[in-house]
Amino acid sequence: MFLSEFGIVDSAINTLECVVAIQWKHCICLVWFCAIAASGNATTPMVSLGSQHALALRSDGAVVSWGSDESGQLGAGRLPYETRPGMVVGLSGVRSIASGVNHSLAVRSDGTVWAWGNNYDGQLGNGSTVNNSTPALVRGLDDVVQACGGAEYSLALRQDGSVWAWGGNYHGTLADGTQDNSLAPRKIADLSSIDKVACGSTHALALRSDGRVLAWGSNAEGALGDGSKTDRLRPVEVSGLAGVGELAAGEDFSVALTQDGVVWEWGVVAPYSTPRDAPRVYPVRAAGISGVTAIAGSINSFAISAINVDSRTWWRWTTGSAPISQSRVGELKSVAAGYGQTLLLKTNGTVLSLGDNGNGFGNLGDGTTDYRDTPGPVVDISEIVQVAAGSWHGLALDATGNVWSWGLDSSGQLGQGRFLSSAVPAVVIGLEGVVQVSAGYTHSLALDRDGTVWAWGSNGYAELGDGSYQDSGTPVRLTAITDVQAIAAGPLYSLALKRDRTVWGWGSTFPGQSEDPSVPSFVLDNAVAIAAGDGHSLALDRDGTVWAWGGNNQGQLGDGTTVDRRQPAKVPGLSSVMAIAATSSNSYALKSDGTVLGWGENSRGQIGDGSTTRRLTPTLITGLDHVVEFRAGTSHALARRTNGSIWGWSWGYELAGELGSDPALSISTPAPLTVGVDAITTMAVGDATSAFVRQDGSVYMGGRNVAGQLGDGTFAKQATIVAVINETFNGFLDLDPSAANLPVPVDKVPPFLLATYREGGVNSTSLHADLRGITASGIFASARDYGNFAAGYNVYVAANIPNLASSPYFQLSANNSWTVLKWPMAPFLTSVALDSQASVVRTQILQNADLSSPVFAGASIIVGYGTDPDEMLRSARYRTIFSVPQP
Repeated sequence: MFLSEFGIVDSAINTLECVVAIQWKHCICLVWFCAIAASGNATTPMVSLGSQHALALRSDGAVVSWGSDESGQLGAGRLPYETRPGMVVGLSGVRSIASGVNHSLAVRSDGTVWAWGNNYDGQLGNGSTVNNSTPALVRGLDDVVQACGGAEYSLALRQDGSVWAWGGNYHGTLADGTQDNSLAPRKIADLSSIDKVACGSTHALALRSDGRVLAWGSNAEGALGDGSKTDRLRPVEVSGLAGVGELAAGEDFSVALTQDGVVWEWGVVAPYSTPRDAPRVYPVRAAGISGVTAIAGSINSFAISAINVDSRTWWRWTTGSAPISQSRVGELKSVAAGYGQTLLLKTNGTVLSLGDNGNGFGNLGDGTTDYRDTPGPVVDISEIVQVAAGSWHGLALDATGNVWSWGLDSSGQLGQGRFLSSAVPAVVIGLEGVVQVSAGYTHSLALDRDGTVWAWGSNGYAELGDGSYQDSGTPVRLTAITDVQAIAAGPLYSLALKRDRTVWGWGSTFPGQSEDPSVPSFVLDNAVAIAAGDGHSLALDRDGTVWAWGGNNQGQLGDGTTVDRRQPAKVPGLSSVMAIAATSSNSYALKSDGTVLGWGENSRGQIGDGSTTRRLTPTLITGLDHVVEFRAGTSHALARRTNGSIWGWSWGYELAGELGSDPALSISTPAPLTVGVDAITTMAVGDATSAFVRQDGSVYMGGRNVAGQLGDGTFAKQATIVAVINETFNGFLDLDPSAANLPVPVDKVPPFLLATYREGGVNSTSLHADLRGITASGIFASARDYGNFAAGYNVYVAANIPNLASSPYFQLSANNSWTVLKWPMAPFLTSVALDSQASVVRTQILQNADLSSPVFAGASIIVGYGTDPDEMLRSARYRTIFSVPQP
């Protein structure tokens, strides 16, 4: 997910010198791509959108946030991790466990598979792409004996020797000959008589009953061992390997243990060097060790561990280097390796842990976040029979069939039922005098008027720049960089432009040279604006030319090639550029004449030039002129023209309201949009979300709302642009109280204001809402007859389940039971005081409800109140507050 933006203030500006000389008051930084001019520090209202969270800057320098808080990115002080093991809820009778990078798997004794955590690519196998914080059944699987997970996919081995795959298929990990994702398990037709499977980050292995190994998926570093570096969408045999008993796979490498106790490995060599050594495309024997009985490879790093037959001798090493003997810690049974930790299971059922990259998320399970690189006990668990490790989180299975988890819980991978989000804006504590904000994928940045950078949220890739890898639920002041003029939060890294026009970056995915990615490092000078893409970055030179560096697989560097570039180089043929933008694999430039150029990936029309031809050099986007502001996101783009009109196009698979009045079809070239709001001074674009700030400081949003990222007090799907409410949900968010309020468009005024609160995953959802009363003037009501106002209102709760075509509507009665809706519908609460805006009534609607069945996909909860059902209906005093996410 890759978002970017650029903008200018005045259409009359037509020279670069003018741009440099003025304050770009309306240029805002959205998600992890931004272009901010080097200018003054005036505090001007702005909005920045992350993947599922939003930041807004008020004119008084305060910051408010809303949406997902799974990594602490809202700055509310919540920590997205657990330092001590806790039991995974709703799961028992488990006989084996496994971990993907950010999701977890369990096979129960009845042969079913259960999954929880990150589900962006459908790796949970439940037919959706919604994260789960509690275990949910993987559809259509039984008689399973083993499961494993990678970065975005999962595998299951059935008792009959067949292998099933689901989730992301970008690298061919589903082994079906395509690169199409699957939200449910599919049988791999080319595999049979399989005894074991192993999941690497983006490739997979299978052990046949005859001791030979098959491999498929990503092969850029030779991890498939077939003598090539060609990705394979179907299984191929690993060359020259037989008599194998165990398998392990990691980040671009594979490991096999033969029955004679010998370890073989192949794939990436010198992974931390630049450039890397030539990969091993055939298996190579690990030197200096023998008599091995257990091996492990880290899914998304390069670590290997092995245990000797004597149960006391053990080794650790980076793939491609020599194994290093470790200090003895007692008798060991097995080992698991993940990004951030190694887990050692002792024969007495206790577990030891040690850190490879710190303990900032409590991933060592010792009750602290203190760094420790020597083995120490995982607390609070005993009688453990199996361990597994993902990215910064650990799992343990005890002898009674219960699963324990600890560490990072950013996607619900601990399975402990947490759902951290807010549908109502709240002030970020500890910040003042802020002049710019920028939202990354799951981290946030703020710049104050002194030139100081503040950061909070996810830090697993050192994107906060504070010298650590520890998440923070509150803003942290960066001390390694000062006198900053502009900031840009990339997906997993950050950029800063200093007042001396130098560009700096940090984070382990930062596309530049850095010995220590956890602190800022210098990139180039003489810049006036910056833009951060996924794997590439841009800088605007003061002479109107553009510099680019980083990944170039889609031509996003604009130099006519697809060759990556570690050092900045000029984009040929560009001049008089006013602003720049970078997305996942695209770059954009806004010129002084109001035209926009784009280059890079275009397989789904990202460039907006009416074609699907990849553009290796800057290409004019036809139909866009007189542009003063441009925003590009994950799947859509917006442009604001001098006449105030909003234009846009989409390359996503499904619109969610981000283009305004929800066009029936995606728009593949720029076209005028109907957003229903005028006097727009700046915009923001996120992951299928859009934000519009009016000149009075009010904010309107449209698009996805699964984490409350629209800020309208609900978790409901909205087909049009809606108004963002304020912190106390007694009015609308006002980023500039000093400006005169504009009339709120009639169709943007809800019948009443409310705050909805959600907990748990889709299979264990709890939901309640605080309803606020209305005034006698009907200030928060539609322009209909309100009838008589009285203290005795009834609250009504209904559900619409469109997949039940015969009887799709249900009502919630006072005894908390759901029945088919009949008119007049039964009240949920009776005689409540909602005749004043100061009145608030809480309604507890769902409690640990399982909504994972396909029948509930697209279902919604509706809440309203009135003196009776007819009066409520006549006054249109009802609202949809929650929509069950669809696949």
